[in-house]
Formats: sequence, C-alpha cells, structure tokens
Amino acid sequence: RILPSASCLFDKMVQIRLEGLAPHKSVKLRSKLVDDRGVTFTASALYVSDKTGQIDLSTSPSLAGSFTGVEPMGLFWAMTPDTPHSKHLKKNVLSPTSVEFQALCEETGELLASG
Repeated sequence: RILPSASCLFDKMVQIRLEGLAPHKSVKLRSKLVDDRGVTFTASALYVSDKTGQIDLSTSPSLAGSFTGVEPMGLFWAMTPDTPHSKHLKKNVLSPTSVEFQALCEETGELLASG
C-alpha cells in the first residue's frame, strides 16, 4: 500500500510511505507523469524495506536509480523526459497534474502496489 492520500498540492512536501511489505525486501519505486503534449517523464529508485516491512521516503535511503540517498521528493524532482530535450508543458494550470507511482519487487518485477 502506498500512502498517504491520492491527491495533494503541487507545491507542498509529499510524504510517501509503503507498508505491508515483507521485511528487508528490495523494492523499486517508479514515478511517471504525462504532460499536456503527451511527453512521459519518469524516475525510479531502489529501496529496502525495514524490519517491519515499511519504506518511508523521508527516512529510507535510495540505494540506486535516478538518485541516491534520503530524498523525500526525489521521485518528483528526478523525473526526466523519455523524449530527449523535452520540457514539461502544462497548458491548463487549473487542471490537476497526475503522478503515478508503482512499487515493484526488485527480484521478480511483480507489481506490489500502485497509486
């Protein structure tokens, strides 16, 4: 399960936490957004759940991926376009920007959670 809620304000700190995982499980987190031109932006990071089966991005370090270390907002700021040299385009600033998250088992690629 990916926490907290499914919506938040764009300029506020987001706390991302996973729970219900097996202890000490390697998990790849991916973020994805598609801008108003259809350009896809993605980031990923590798984490290991703690002894209680949780990953909290405010305290858990990324071990590999688009960034390393403790970066609570890393899955946002590290997003890069799949099309080189593209900039994020938002035509209607009143409409929400959706960022999708996936948690995948590093060993098998199995989808563990999404939101």
